[in-house]
Amino acid sequence: MKTSPASLGWRHTGWVLLGLYVLLTVLCLLAAAVTDDPKGRFVLLQLPLALPLGGLVALGFGPLLADLSWWAAYGVIGVPTALGLYAVGWGFDVLTRALYRRWF
Repeated sequence: MKTSPASLGWRHTGWVLLGLYVLLTVLCLLAAAVTDDPKGRFVLLQLPLALPLGGLVALGFGPLLADLSWWAAYGVIGVPTALGLYAVGWGFDVLTRALYRRWF
């Protein structure tokens, strides 16, 4: 009996979103490592975290996040963002499969 990843609970859209986020994060980190411009380095390091960080600051968590190192910021913000993107993709797949089964 052949089992597919989707039958085991793995969803392709979640993996695509997770993979894109990780790829773009790695590219930004590599670009930040080779640049000589301190402002450019700061922007490249901040880019993968900007959207979730903005949301956390709007919710009032700005003072807690102000003194984080880049390593801590990627651990506290980047990892949950990646897992959240997978969860969004997983939910999208579950929803579209349910709608497809209902209508077709």
